[in-house]
Amino acid sequence: MAEVRICDVTMRDGMQVLNRRNVVPVEIRLQLFDALRRARIPYLEVGSFVNPRVIPAMADTPELLAAIRPPAGTDLAVLVPTLSYYRKLAEQDRERKVTMVALFLSASEAYSRANTRMDKDRAFAAAAEVAAAARADGYRLRGYLSCAFRDLSPRGAPVDPEVVRDDCERLLEMGCQSVSLSDTDGRATPQDVRRVAGAMTRRLGPERVGVHLHDRYGQGIANALVAHQEGVRIFDCSVGGIGGTRAVKHSVGNIATEELVALLE
Repeated sequence: MAEVRICDVTMRDGMQVLNRRNVVPVEIRLQLFDALRRARIPYLEVGSFVNPRVIPAMADTPELLAAIRPPAGTDLAVLVPTLSYYRKLAEQDRERKVTMVALFLSASEAYSRANTRMDKDRAFAAAAEVAAAARADGYRLRGYLSCAFRDLSPRGAPVDPEVVRDDCERLLEMGCQSVSLSDTDGRATPQDVRRVAGAMTRRLGPERVGVHLHDRYGQGIANALVAHQEGVRIFDCSVGGIGGTRAVKHSVGNIATEELVALLE
């Protein structure tokens, strides 16, 4: 389906959990990158520039970037939280292998504090600094909005679509080409996806809205189907469904790239 854009996040979202305790050698990760490159996936998120004490799995992102051969026609992306880490990317990426910088914010105040140690306003201000610097240097931007469907309280209350819309618009105003609505702990239901993703595609346009789904209770791929029915055409995924977040207890992986492709076919 030519109109669908698959965004593989295995080497960032996947490795930050899989690689948490037993380090996967760079050589093996480069073999994975080569397989993804040969699969002609149009967006490959290869790592992040973050605090290595917090996410040690991403400490060798500069080494990976130095060894990667950029595939023609593929966006190479890295995730960057603050201006200081963006400057490390800019220093490392002198050959301009990276084409896109990913920003990540949260619709949830509590998750923003847990994941970045910043409240939402500070996190958005930090992202705006990164966005301005990246755009000035010629990078394109992509946004993530965590907790876009349900909050991370014990009861997992549904998130107000108006909050999601306001946060998406702030990211789009920074220059993001699209915003990926994230089901951060995998508790979103098909009804949640229809309620939020459907509203965002109608309000913002399908070319500006993606989904980043995690797969708890086996309903991640069902959520992807509903998202497609609601007009979403940008989907995040990871090989084998690996992935997760350090800020969620009992975190679960992403929807699997191969299952998503099978569904779309």
